[in-house]
Amino acid sequence: MRGGLPVPWPDDLLTLKRLQGLALAMRQPCGWANACPTAETGEPMLARLIIAALFVLGPLVALAQDHDHSHQGGLEKKLGPYQVELVVKGSDVMLYIQDDKDRKIESAPFTATALVLAKSNEQKTIQFAPAGDNKLAGKFNFTVEGKFRAAVTLKNGATEVGKARYVLDIKR
Repeated sequence: MRGGLPVPWPDDLLTLKRLQGLALAMRQPCGWANACPTAETGEPMLARLIIAALFVLGPLVALAQDHDHSHQGGLEKKLGPYQVELVVKGSDVMLYIQDDKDRKIESAPFTATALVLAKSNEQKTIQFAPAGDNKLAGKFNFTVEGKFRAAVTLKNGATEVGKARYVLDIKR
């Protein structure tokens, strides 16, 4: 014993090494994810990895979204395999159908209905019929407050193709 502390003997060296390893592990509170702040930025490493993953995956998510442009001045949404643009001009409402490569799809086999939120939150229905080329047309004769809000259901014959919600400013 030296200075009140026992001097480890050879059989106690293994125990001493284990205690030193335990003490070293206890000084690293960040765990397996290395979530401790880094010396250079002060940000947790895990947060930096998540941010990097968002930068990599962000553009992929954007590709899966609706088009950010319109061909007729309305709002375009994805309904099944088609891009369908809703256009409101006066009391006329039109749907334009295109494929994902912006090629026009003949509207003859299609029909559609739109459930529209009218003044005082009243729900009104608009029926669409083929109107040549890639256009379905309908009319409405009720007042809409603010934005034109519609839930559109597109059908090919009796088969439902898809549904989408549209919210757009109208000029009447």
